[in-house]
Amino acid sequence: MAKYLLIVQLDCSDPFREKEFNQRYDEIHLPDMLKVPGLIRATRFVNLNPGTNKRPKYVVLYEIETEDIIGFEKTFEEFVEKARNAGRIIDFIAPERNYPFQPPYYRQITTNSRS
Repeated sequence: MAKYLLIVQLDCSDPFREKEFNQRYDEIHLPDMLKVPGLIRATRFVNLNPGTNKRPKYVVLYEIETEDIIGFEKTFEEFVEKARNAGRIIDFIAPERNYPFQPPYYRQITTNSRS
């Protein structure tokens, strides 16, 4: 089974709702996305110096296993659209700082680890 990585970078558009943003992302959005067949793991990270390095504050790594990345992408987009229609997508993501949403998928070509 081929392995892929989808990287999403984003910011919350309302600093007064940052706590709610994180709670909804962790408790609603990620569990919803993990229902997509082939999506095996979602891990969030926070930028320690977003103002200094002018990068988005949050990064999400979605790990995918599939033999059909085109089919996965279609299914993933359908899940996102259903979540949006159900009001389960966070509506205060800074659009100018959300990278991307026409996402590139990265296929794993090697792996190394410490013994």
